[in-house]
Amino acid sequence: TDNALSRDLFPMDYHCLGDNENRPVRWMALESL
Repeated sequence: TDNALSRDLFPMDYHCLGDNENRPVRWMALESL
């Protein structure tokens, strides 16, 4: 198995927006926020 895919490669790019769900805010369009 490939364990590299199970790790967080960019943990600082995901931010909690208050609904207990982490989203890749760095790569999301402003309209989707």
